[in-house]
Amino acid sequence: MNKNLKLYIYAAIAICILVGSSYLYTRFGREKEVEITLNETPKELLIGETGSLTFTIKNNTKAHMSFDISFESKYFDTNSTFKEELDPNKASSFALDIKAKNIDENSKKTNFKIIVRSEEKSFVKNLEIIIKKPDVIIDEVKPDKLKVKAKSTKYISVRIKNKEKIDLTNLKIRLTSEYRYYSIDREGLEKIDDSYVYAINESLLYNEDLSKTFYITSDLTPGSMRVEYILKVELLWKDFLMDEKNVYLEVEP
Repeated sequence: MNKNLKLYIYAAIAICILVGSSYLYTRFGREKEVEITLNETPKELLIGETGSLTFTIKNNTKAHMSFDISFESKYFDTNSTFKEELDPNKASSFALDIKAKNIDENSKKTNFKIIVRSEEKSFVKNLEIIIKKPDVIIDEVKPDKLKVKAKSTKYISVRIKNKEKIDLTNLKIRLTSEYRYYSIDREGLEKIDDSYVYAINESLLYNEDLSKTFYITSDLTPGSMRVEYILKVELLWKDFLMDEKNVYLEVEP
């Protein structure tokens, strides 16, 4: 091997060592400058539920540091920010309430970032939180097909079941149809816009079900024609849609 080739090889090795050392310092040395420690974190939250997050920031440098603290996640309401001044080797703790947003899936692993900035440097702590929908369903709507004479009243029974391993409150049943010539009745029912909403005041215990009866009165469109329409039955929890079923109604003259 000639002398020039050896010099090139040694130079390449030296460059690799320098680049690697710079990367390691950037990746790990900088992290040691500011230490972010998670104290209390929610592992799992239901949609619409608020959890408590606490963490500590420590200044491991020999200089006074000013911090801007923010949070990043598209699955949580994260409008809070903090500012902090820390002397060398001093630490400060913070508490934050985070509210889980709705998700399309039944369950999702989400990422939550704590971002600490000081001048041009940023320090990030990631944590994983599972967001899930409560397992509560419309177990049955009976009957799911109805023939109703004009001006007459029939009823449907809606049974819901709680499969979540906690008691659930804030449940509602919403009934909606594009057909205008009908009304629904039961005690506690409220008409909101084009829907009838019934708030369930009692807790639904784990692995329990409950049934509610609704009385439907139908009319005919002008001309007294036979009309078919769909009544949508929806189960809401904290105003989030959990489940839905259709009832097919036929109104005769």
